[in-house]
Amino acid sequence: MSEIISQQTNPYREIALSVILQAKMDITHIARKMRKISIQLPRLRMTSPVKYEQARRTIEMLEDERSRILGWTQTPWFMELCMTAGVCPERAAEEICRPSPFRWPGVKDKERLA
Repeated sequence: MSEIISQQTNPYREIALSVILQAKMDITHIARKMRKISIQLPRLRMTSPVKYEQARRTIEMLEDERSRILGWTQTPWFMELCMTAGVCPERAAEEICRPSPFRWPGVKDKERLA
């Protein structure tokens, strides 16, 4: 019971939840950009080799950024952040890894984490 009370009065809980949700928003944004660029790749390959190379490099950069964010979910700092937010680290990492398909993460994601 005291754990529930301490979670409710923890002033850092909202901040920690916001950081976790920001990571999910970043993954969602990256996934959307990669999809948008990937759809254009076949056309660019035929029409403009220079733009095709730029698009391919952009996808590689986005994949690196995605890997960096997903790697962050395996750090002790992330585990501590989840404990501050009062959420299970494995569950939070799973939520971050799954981009939101049709909307930006928001209240329902926060409720699902908590």
